[in-house]
Amino acid sequence: MSTLEIGVDIVPLPLSKYALQALRDADSYDHVIFTSKNAERIFFSKLRSLGIIMSKRRVIRVGPRNELLRLPLRGKRVLFPRSVLAPFDIVRKLRRRSVVVTTIRLYTARGSKLSRR
Repeated sequence: MSTLEIGVDIVPLPLSKYALQALRDADSYDHVIFTSKNAERIFFSKLRSLGIIMSKRRVIRVGPRNELLRLPLRGKRVLFPRSVLAPFDIVRKLRRRSVVVTTIRLYTARGSKLSRR
């Protein structure tokens, strides 16, 4: 019996002028927030390719994105690199809590071709 395998390809996006400026200013934010290992990997890869050094002490990594609502971020400026496909609800919730959120879209995910095994 054969089984079908479905894959997902992570596809980095070209940087917009807005995203490029946000990367250049990354160290000026109070925090850079990651809810995805892919976003973090691509973010730091883009920084390296641009020769930008950022303090990692500003990085916040969370699993479920709603954990961000438990952190003391009121009045903070945060950079939130993410996927094009990521839900925007957490950004709205953070902004309602007086967090200044800048989002940049770094990648998307696409289904890859099916293969039989």
